[in-house]
Amino acid sequence: MIQKALSGNEKLWIVFWGYYILAGIILNFLAPLLLLHTGNLFIVITLGFAIWFTWIYFSGSMIWKNSRNTSKPYFGFLAKAVYILFIILGVASLAVSQM
Repeated sequence: MIQKALSGNEKLWIVFWGYYILAGIILNFLAPLLLLHTGNLFIVITLGFAIWFTWIYFSGSMIWKNSRNTSKPYFGFLAKAVYILFIILGVASLAVSQM
């Protein structure tokens, strides 16, 4: 199923809601569990950023490749816009939290 999405042959709603939104929610719940399990903040931050960037790269790639696989063309545009907006908000929240 991921192969189909990476090649651009999956429905946009599956890619957006499944691989982007649902996977993001799961990753947000796993991060605190990783901290509780390891107890090492450096490992959690390093591993968290690696997983986050990988997720952002692959989900964005899948959204772009599958943006035409929808019944309404504007859904592809909206999916791309939400993806970019979430990246901007994520980077901004990191920058503000470092102040």
